[in-house]
Amino acid sequence: MPDEPVTTLGVRIPKSLHKRLKLFCVEQEMEMQKFVAEAIEQKLDQVRKKTSGAKKKS
Repeated sequence: MPDEPVTTLGVRIPKSLHKRLKLFCVEQEMEMQKFVAEAIEQKLDQVRKKTSGAKKKS
């Protein structure tokens, strides 16, 4: 992701989840933007691996 153009993503999440996310990022000295982007990438990779594995079995 270095030097890649960015865009805004507006999502609605429960207030309690936002609070947990913010607290975690403060404790880890990490920007929420970086955490969320990495979490999305990780989840997409995980789902892609599962779906490509299912297609190979067919």
